[in-house]
Amino acid sequence: MRVLAIGTVMVDVMAVGLPSVAAPGEVVYTTVETHIGGHPIDVAIDLVELGRSPDSVAVVAAVGSGPFGSFVREVIADYRIRTFLQAVDGEDTGRNLVLEVAGEDRRFHLDPGANRLLDADHVGAAINEWQPNLLTVRPGYTGIDLALGDILAPLDDTIVMLDIMQPHPDRPAGYLLDVFCHVDIVHGNEREVLINTRAETLEEAVEVLLSAGVGLTLVTDGERGARAFTATQEITQSGFRVDAIDATGCGDAFCAGVIDYLEEYDLPRINQLRPDQLTEMLLHAQAVGASAATAVGCVAGVSAATVAAILAQQSESVRNTTQEREQL
Repeated sequence: MRVLAIGTVMVDVMAVGLPSVAAPGEVVYTTVETHIGGHPIDVAIDLVELGRSPDSVAVVAAVGSGPFGSFVREVIADYRIRTFLQAVDGEDTGRNLVLEVAGEDRRFHLDPGANRLLDADHVGAAINEWQPNLLTVRPGYTGIDLALGDILAPLDDTIVMLDIMQPHPDRPAGYLLDVFCHVDIVHGNEREVLINTRAETLEEAVEVLLSAGVGLTLVTDGERGARAFTATQEITQSGFRVDAIDATGCGDAFCAGVIDYLEEYDLPRINQLRPDQLTEMLLHAQAVGASAATAVGCVAGVSAATVAAILAQQSESVRNTTQEREQL
């Protein structure tokens, strides 16, 4: 299966395990690390770490000039992943200042940088050349956000996964509503799903997506678990427990786990998945997502060995929590 991952590329400047955020004028001494991030690169690297051939994975993104752009290129080159990188002169690569106070959720501070100039023609040319069997994309603050429907419409024979996020404030409300009809799989947390469907409850949001033709909606909630919705089934499953160090990148790792499962078992179209297949898909994807939390950065914790160990220790207990309900 040829996978094409499109969207935002970021360099994460991270301070993890802070005792507190510095007060005005205060100095807090800590360790600051720089890691690669962004949906397409995270997914591609995770798939390679899970055992997929780098020859079967490609990335489309916009990279700026300067040291951050060089850093991105060097990291990707180490994995031998095929790239369609759009060079943007006069702009820096996207950056994310991540502050993680011990015991608290992460604080993200995003500068989209070159991402906001990702060009639809560049993306279209990459799709035409790569001819993916599965395409995964995260919009939100890229130059293709408002052209996404036109980009995805011709892809009748491609499984399309849309990883949604809280969009940039200058995006019109509900700008993805006309895009969902071109999508097979939607992934996000509950807040992201509600924002992008303009619904008040998760049930209403799922109905919006089903009505648009989305075959599978995946809603994740960290260690609390995940849910899968199709036109006929709802699957609820608790999460895996790991010694979490940094949750950055877990959502992208979950998406990589879904793709890895689909490829490993050569499954049919999304709307033909049986309840037992959805259950096993959630198990595998959640284990991959959990592995990402075991190290600092989006991709450092993901490996086939780590995922296998998590599944060996906990898959039976998590599988036993799975609840299946037919959708009426």
